[in-house]
Amino acid sequence: MKKNSGIWDVLCPFFDAQTGRIMRLTFLFLFIGLMQVTASSYSQTAKLKLDFNQTKVKDVLEAIEEQSKFRFAYSSEIVDLNRQINIRMVDQDIESVLGQVFKDTNVKYEIDERHIILYTAENSGVQQSLTIQGTVVDEAGVPLPGVTVFVKSTTMGTVTDLDGVYQLAEVKSGSVLVFSFVGMRTQEILINNQTSLDITMVVDAIGVEEIVAIGYGKQKKSDLTGAVYSVKAEELETLPNTNIMQGLQGKVPGLNITNIKSSPGEAPRLRIRGENSLTASNDPLIILDGIPFEGNLNDINPGDIESASVLKDASSAAIYGARAANGVILITTKRGKTGKVQVNYRGYYGVQTVENKLDLLDGPAYVKFLQDYNGFSGKEDLSPENLLMSDEIPQYEAGIETDWQDLVFRVAPQQDHQLSLSGGSDKTSYYTSLGFLNQRGIVENSGMKRYTLRSNVDHQINGWLKTGVNIQLTNKDLGGNSPGITNAIKISPYGQLKDENGRYTHYPQEPQTYYSNPYANDGATVDNETKRAFANVFGELTLPFIKGLSYRLNLGFDYYNREFGSYYPSYTLSGQQPNGLAKVENYSQERLTWENIIKYKADLNEHHFDFTGLYSRESETYKESKLEGKGFINDDNLYHYLKLAEKKDIESKLTDSELVSYMGRINYNFANKYFFTATGRIDGYSGFGENNKYGVFPSLALGWIPTQEGFMQDSGTFGFVDYMKLRASLGENGNMGISPYKTRDSFADRYYVYGDNQTTVNGLVISQIGNPDLKWESTITLNIGVDFNLFENRISGNIDVYKSQSDNLLMSRLVPVMNGYTSILYNVGKTENKGLEFNLNTTNIKQSDFSWTTNLNFSMNRDKIVELRGDGKDDLANKWFIGKPLRVYYDYKMTGIWQKDDDIANSHMPNAQPGTPIIKDVTQDGKITGADQEIIGSRLPDWIGGMTNTLTYKNWTLSVYVNTVQGVTKENTLLDPGEWLPEKNTNYLNIPYWTEERPSNEYVAPGYDENALDHKFYQDASYVRIKDASLAYNFPQHMLKTLGISNLKLYVSGKNLYTFTKWDGYDPESEKSFGPYPNSRTIILGVNLGF
Repeated sequence: MKKNSGIWDVLCPFFDAQTGRIMRLTFLFLFIGLMQVTASSYSQTAKLKLDFNQTKVKDVLEAIEEQSKFRFAYSSEIVDLNRQINIRMVDQDIESVLGQVFKDTNVKYEIDERHIILYTAENSGVQQSLTIQGTVVDEAGVPLPGVTVFVKSTTMGTVTDLDGVYQLAEVKSGSVLVFSFVGMRTQEILINNQTSLDITMVVDAIGVEEIVAIGYGKQKKSDLTGAVYSVKAEELETLPNTNIMQGLQGKVPGLNITNIKSSPGEAPRLRIRGENSLTASNDPLIILDGIPFEGNLNDINPGDIESASVLKDASSAAIYGARAANGVILITTKRGKTGKVQVNYRGYYGVQTVENKLDLLDGPAYVKFLQDYNGFSGKEDLSPENLLMSDEIPQYEAGIETDWQDLVFRVAPQQDHQLSLSGGSDKTSYYTSLGFLNQRGIVENSGMKRYTLRSNVDHQINGWLKTGVNIQLTNKDLGGNSPGITNAIKISPYGQLKDENGRYTHYPQEPQTYYSNPYANDGATVDNETKRAFANVFGELTLPFIKGLSYRLNLGFDYYNREFGSYYPSYTLSGQQPNGLAKVENYSQERLTWENIIKYKADLNEHHFDFTGLYSRESETYKESKLEGKGFINDDNLYHYLKLAEKKDIESKLTDSELVSYMGRINYNFANKYFFTATGRIDGYSGFGENNKYGVFPSLALGWIPTQEGFMQDSGTFGFVDYMKLRASLGENGNMGISPYKTRDSFADRYYVYGDNQTTVNGLVISQIGNPDLKWESTITLNIGVDFNLFENRISGNIDVYKSQSDNLLMSRLVPVMNGYTSILYNVGKTENKGLEFNLNTTNIKQSDFSWTTNLNFSMNRDKIVELRGDGKDDLANKWFIGKPLRVYYDYKMTGIWQKDDDIANSHMPNAQPGTPIIKDVTQDGKITGADQEIIGSRLPDWIGGMTNTLTYKNWTLSVYVNTVQGVTKENTLLDPGEWLPEKNTNYLNIPYWTEERPSNEYVAPGYDENALDHKFYQDASYVRIKDASLAYNFPQHMLKTLGISNLKLYVSGKNLYTFTKWDGYDPESEKSFGPYPNSRTIILGVNLGF
């Protein structure tokens, strides 16, 4: 049997012969970063060079700050900044320099590493301790609770209470107080013997000073020229999530997140601005702490996330070139900050239930359904005894019914616990967290246990060298032998659950053996465990001899391993015929990344230049092995001793690939009004042909802030506009979403008869012909956008319009079969996407003890196929049509149902029966042929949106989030009687299907067989869902101070509370109608606690 996993099991498995060496190297870097001890402090080792004649003291101090990391704190009332001095010093330490600057004055100084306080003997505040108190308010005079107040470069700090009041004791005169609050500008105030200090916090216009991750660096939001949307930890942590994408769903314009499978551990499908490719991947590139991440997003603990940035246009994503055509998502994890140690615990407990069960027929309705079905088919004896299977009759006569859905679904508990430790000094900062998630699934024997460990450490070795390491370890247990949902839907309510011995029957409706008991494999062992080690070691060198020049080395390592093992004993349905069935599967993936990044920044008056250059290499090795055994002496060894199997099947696979890249990006900014970005990237991928290994991907972007211009600042016409920025970008990105070796000839194994003895031997036949001319799919995108802030910051948001065209799409072309193969891969197709996105934030009410804010976003995308194989022809087999959307349904259209009084004999369907569909005669030729098929609808939505309303009253916060997907069509096999196989006595939906006594124009008769036309049934899968709602209480600071607690929040939240939809099925998001893992409704009680 499988042993329980713990955090030690997360760590130990990675230290095998191969990966252990890499992990030990990673920990060595970590050890060096933590244990590095410099012999001297920065103030002793930093050397300065000054050469000034008749220069003001103020200018000399600024020169010192420019060429070093020293920062001065002083009052202009006690330091004569206009005094002119002569100074010439080379390679001198700071004390020597200050001694010369303030020679023959009464100015004294105190050096605390990089911070220098200037004072006079008369005002020797350095020796005087003060108690500072005051009130912090916003621009409207409303007190601000929760503002962080701390003494710069110390661990002394506090937060304002409900009335905005703070108090700090033992503050030295000459210190600097820092006031910070989310969404407002940070302020630093020098203390000069005052004991009362009131502060007015100013709103940071739409977060324009906010720092946003942009790939290979960070940038102020106000300086962005591309379409980048960033979500911070404060927004992600408002609700408990098991997956980071749950926190982003419906909140990022242009990002469509679909839970096609809702089982624990399943990652959602991500699409940014629709789909570009017909056959290659449409998934966005995920970057975790600067390193490409190809794992399951459930491997990342959401509590470790600091921010997530979505790069949507060609300019912002161009730095990732060949993999950026589908957009990029940058995930940044938390890091330690200078100050006292912070300990945080976040935990919750919840219960999950099926959000929507199918309404199936009960016993009597099921019998009536069989009578209606058989009567429609012409059967005369419709007595229950003549229609029911032999195993159903005893249950029917005894009135015993089984609700099979109730048997496979359950009320499932869920709990999550996260403990983090962070802090730091001037030299070293750290963030470490442990996480444990235990999510039992709403289907019996399903669930996930996840253990995570993260450690991020940064260490400043000296004034010019910084090192750090990011480590993430994850262990997931996804094992369990779950019952089949499809069978639970279709089995008769009169089916027999167990036999006379109390064991689950294999087939509840003997002699029908088409659908088995959902628990027919009860007793089987299914283990499924994954492990991932993700690490990034970096060194950052700030070159002292060239101001603004730096170099960074990144070494990334990503190792994934999955171990799957199953055994079906001889008494189970799957193990009965082979006398025991065992499987063992192993999958591993190893990615190594080496990045060299050089940066240069320069300021010339109002001109700001920022250059980034990159050279990187990535390699990936993927391995898999599978072993299946049948026929065992006994069931005791499970899957651990396959040598005993009578019959064995073996498979194995190995793939290698490499990527080499060169990138350059320049950002130019003039006067913080005009912005220009140019990016170029060259990628070479081993998976493409010898003639097209490399691709070049350029982009340009412009930005302009008209609110910085005099004509807007001086004009009353634009007085309501607080901030506005216009953006435009044009660029090209690539898609390398194909597997390795597609450009090479491939072989497959085949058994054949050899020699006169008719011996069967193994051989090889060609299965794929390579194409050395294969190259990247490329996407050119034009994006125009505007960011705005209106009416004293009460309304803010952004609007983007875009158009993209993808070329050189990878498609298969048919070739004559006499070649030994049937198709070859070519670059031929073209597609187009265009759309509109907007995001709106409003402050509806803002009072001293009550506020109401709303976030609204909307995305609309239109795609179409421009060209397929160059011959102007559609591809009926794949349902690809030139000028039409990429993913469509092409079929006969049902316009109603024939009724008894209709003149069927003289219609375009003379052989139809009442109760069967009316098929649209598209060609109007009086008959139904293949030419009457048409496009029914698109599988991709017309538009998506989301709205969050947040109401705060004193310490209470209520948040309600609603998301919607509109204009999406899906095939619904639940509405197709033939898919249920009623001739096998299967159950059916409790819907008003057509009968003579109950005519319907929506649901066909149960006896309808569409095989003559083979058409399907379709339904609008649009929905509006109350996705999340939470009520939280934040305990006031005055209650927590005496307990040594910095913050305490209790909350209750609900997920997937209700869905408004016309869809008949479990969930309109699901990938399939029959047997999907249903969506769950979750109610959670949680606590966030900090010390």
